[in-house]
Amino acid sequence: MATYPLPDLGALVRDLDHEVAGLAVGGVVPGARALVLAAAAAHGWPGQRSLVVVPHVADADDLAAGLGLLAPDIRVGVVPAEMAGPYLGAEPSLAARLRLVELLVRLAGDDVDLVVAPARTLGTPIPVPSEVTVCAFDLRVGDTIDPRELAVRLSAAGYRRADLVEEAGEFAIRGWVIDLHMGGESGIRMQLDDDIVESIRPFDPATQRGTGETADTVAVVPLEPFPAEPARLAAVASFLERDYPALSGVVAEGADRRLWWGALHLAGGATSWV
Repeated sequence: MATYPLPDLGALVRDLDHEVAGLAVGGVVPGARALVLAAAAAHGWPGQRSLVVVPHVADADDLAAGLGLLAPDIRVGVVPAEMAGPYLGAEPSLAARLRLVELLVRLAGDDVDLVVAPARTLGTPIPVPSEVTVCAFDLRVGDTIDPRELAVRLSAAGYRRADLVEEAGEFAIRGWVIDLHMGGESGIRMQLDDDIVESIRPFDPATQRGTGETADTVAVVPLEPFPAEPARLAAVASFLERDYPALSGVVAEGADRRLWWGALHLAGGATSWV
């Protein structure tokens, strides 16, 4: 692969390392942001996990793509802009919620050097990354599992139990077969031999037929950044009870999610990108 000369920003990186205040690079058009950051990376930046804020939603993915080309060694994570409005009375899409959860899991595993965030997401409550990993787990061929305990664990992670898995976010336990849909085009089907995981294979929810190759392991991530488990709902309902008794009752019942989805962080364990 051809390499191209980059601006020499060694002095800037040295000043960053010494935490000199008020540093700025001027005259950088939006399309050259990745070039500037790649030039800084050539001198060892970032030395620790860093946050880059971009003004517009589309800029985040563009910047990440540019860094992937110019500085592929930097491990970049992008904050999904759809998570910016927790109080708008509507849940973000499942895809956006899963992107956020996957980013938080990567952060908890120290697998991200640079977080790129649209400015509108900065004040959005997010879980402390280590809190998300409590609900994340792996399932492997050869594992011994109790389907009842697994059902409890999946429910706590935000999945809904169904008789037949047809949509993302559902799971089903049918005898020695466990189906789970974590988003994307395919679900995951686990075949048990008594209480041992015998096989793991993708399946098509539309036809219910297996597709693709078998796998040795599957990583199960929470469906929600703040799973609506009973303890969290009760805590949020208690927080709202004095000033918003009607809303508190709705939360306690777990009904009409659009009214309270964005308030789940009130139960604790929240931080922000800042």
